Amino acid sequence: MNFMRKNRIARICRFTVMLGFALISVNQAQSLDSMIAFSSNRDNPDGNPDIFIMKSDGSKPRNLTRNIASRDLHPSWSPDGTKIAFESHSEDDSEVYVIDVDGKNLIQLTKAAESDGHPSWSPDGLKIAFTSRRDGNFTGQFFALDLEVFVMGADGGSVVRLTRSAESDADPSWSPDGKKIAFESQRDLDYEIYVMDTDGQNVVRLTQSIGWDSDPSWSPDGKHIAFRSVRDRDYEICIMDADGGNVVRLTQSLGWDGEPSWSPNGTRIAFASSRDGNSEIYVMDADGGNQINLTQNPASDSKPAWSPAQLSVSPKESMLTLWATIKASQ
Repeated sequence: MNFMRKNRIARICRFTVMLGFALISVNQAQSLDSMIAFSSNRDNPDGNPDIFIMKSDGSKPRNLTRNIASRDLHPSWSPDGTKIAFESHSEDDSEVYVIDVDGKNLIQLTKAAESDGHPSWSPDGLKIAFTSRRDGNFTGQFFALDLEVFVMGADGGSVVRLTRSAESDADPSWSPDGKKIAFESQRDLDYEIYVMDTDGQNVVRLTQSIGWDSDPSWSPDGKHIAFRSVRDRDYEICIMDADGGNVVRLTQSLGWDGEPSWSPNGTRIAFASSRDGNSEIYVMDADGGNQINLTQNPASDSKPAWSPAQLSVSPKESMLTLWATIKASQ
C-alpha cells in the first residue's frame, strides 16, 4: 500500500511538472509568434499610408495593401488571426475593407455615401463594429455630419446603428467576452470614454476628465481599459479598471502618446508616439515600464494593433501530447 501511494504521488508530480512546461511553452509561443499590424507611409514617404504587419519585436515588416491612391488606417485583426479589417480613404470618402494577412483577397465591406471607418472585430469573429456618418447625424455646432457607432456582419451585411447622440461617437472596442463595446464620445463637450451593451443599450460614462479621453482598448482579461488622455495637458496613455476606477498614467513624454493595443497575454501594450520627432510604434509593459521603440523609421508609423495569440502548437495538440505522456507514465 505504501509503495502504491508513493507511485501515485510520483505520477501526480510528473503531471504537474509537465503541465507547467506545457503552459510555459504556450506562453512563450504567444510572445514569439504574435504580430503587430500598423499604418505607415514608409513606402510612400510623401504620400498615403498602407497597412503593414511586423513581428512583435519590430522585425520583418511587410506591406499588405500597397495602394498609393488611398490612405489605409486603423487595422483590426480577426480573432483567428487570418484577416485584417481596415479603413481606406480615397478622395472624400472612406470605407471598411478586409484583407488576408498574406495581402490577398481584398474585399470591400461597406459601400455608403458617407464615410465608414475604424473597424473593430468582435471576439467571436462574426461581427465588426465601425464608425459612420451614413445616417446624417448633423450638428450645427461644427457644420458637419458627426460619427455614430454601427455594427455589421463580418461579411458586411446586416448593418445596425448602435449609438444615437447629438455629437460624435467613435473608436469602438469590444470587451473580450463580447458583451460590451467601449467607445469615445463628445456628447459631454470633451471626448470621454463610454461603454454600452452590444445592442447599444445601457450606455455608461467611464471617464470624468476636463481633458480629452479617447482610443479605448480592453485588456485580454477584461479587467482594464487602456486609453489616450490629455488630462495632464499632453496626449499620454492611461489605464483604468473596466468600471472607470483607478486611473493610472503609464506614459510621460515630450511628444504625444496614444492608440494603445494590448498583447494577447496582457503583459505588454503597443502604442504610437511622436517622442522621437515623428510617429513611431512602441511597446511597454502593462505597468508602463520598459518602453521600447520598435519601428525606428523616418516615415510615419501609427495605429498599432496586436494580433491574437499565434501558437506554434495548438492548445488541443499540446493537451493531446500531454495526455499521451501522462498515460504512458502510469
